[in-house]
Amino acid sequence: MVPESMRKDIVNLKTEGKTENNEQGTESIEASKGKSKNHLSYDDKAEGDHSTFKRDDNNDIYKYQEWKENMRNPNRFDPGKRFDGGKPDGSQGAPHVNKKTGETVETPHVNDNKRVSRKPEPWEFPDNNRFKTNE
Repeated sequence: MVPESMRKDIVNLKTEGKTENNEQGTESIEASKGKSKNHLSYDDKAEGDHSTFKRDDNNDIYKYQEWKENMRNPNRFDPGKRFDGGKPDGSQGAPHVNKKTGETVETPHVNDNKRVSRKPEPWEFPDNNRFKTNE
């Protein structure tokens, strides 16, 4: 069982209809040290493709990770696209480097499952006030 302090909000997305089903308190296990503290984990109770996310100090979503179901994977899910919108306090956060092109990509950015960073498309931003100026 995951400690209460590590429980995070989860959003399950149906890939076809993009319907959101918000659940408070569903477990999302996150590492607590080093670089991996920023990474989101899959929802082990999810059925099918889904997304997990983090909320900032204003309760807006600022990071999300998509997960694709893979029954050959022992944990049942492979990571998909990940959106990084900065830090919980609203600050921008560190830029990343696109490993294919070598160019610097500012935050907010999207990482695909091939570890490539890029600027997000307008439809990839969470729908909240934090990102209204970026679209």
